[in-house]
Amino acid sequence: MKIFFLIMIGLGSLVYADFSRIDGVVLDNNQGLEWQDSYLDNNTVKFIGWEGAIEYCENLVLNDKSDWRLPNVKELSSLIDDSRHSPAIYPVFENTVFEPYIGYYWSSTTSYLDGEYSKWMVSFFYEGNRYVAFDRFRICAVRCVRGGD
Repeated sequence: MKIFFLIMIGLGSLVYADFSRIDGVVLDNNQGLEWQDSYLDNNTVKFIGWEGAIEYCENLVLNDKSDWRLPNVKELSSLIDDSRHSPAIYPVFENTVFEPYIGYYWSSTTSYLDGEYSKWMVSFFYEGNRYVAFDRFRICAVRCVRGGD
């Protein structure tokens, strides 16, 4: 029964995922979002602090578009392909960091935990739940999005 359930989850991801790729941008045709998958300097994923990630996305010009932003945790989590592991992201993405402990991507989502605001991240290393809250001084990867929100 457990194997059947896992297979159905994996097939569900395949049925509902509808991505295409154009010039370093991945289009989520279901949600109407465009995802950065091209990094202007040698396709190296950026590792920066949370405030720097927001600024990086706000200043990004990719394919003559300048309305990029840092995604919220729900949007970023929509890239998780539960049928995959290491990386657990849809294979249309070519530039992804997915190593344990360092492969976290910033989201714009914040929460108030233990008397301070924390920033939420998503990792594409493991399948399953990937929300982790850390403080704003941590260095993480960034992937910008446009549309929606």
